[in-house]
Amino acid sequence: MTDVKDFVYETVAKAFGIPVAKVNDQLNLLADLDAKSTNYFPIINDIDDEYDLDLQYQEFRTRCTTVGDIIKLVEEEI
Repeated sequence: MTDVKDFVYETVAKAFGIPVAKVNDQLNLLADLDAKSTNYFPIINDIDDEYDLDLQYQEFRTRCTTVGDIIKLVEEEI
């Protein structure tokens, strides 16, 4: 299994079409990336597939303001 942080960084970069080098723990999905639901769903699906989870969209949106929040959520769930 891939390191959670690396996987989340790659997944966020892919979902937003940005280089992985621009992703960091403090990157804010709404303020910095203007996230839409079309960005969240691929992130959730990729994480679910990689770690055999069933993350819920609403909880994800509520709990995950930054990339660091996504990492924390995944680490709590696996």
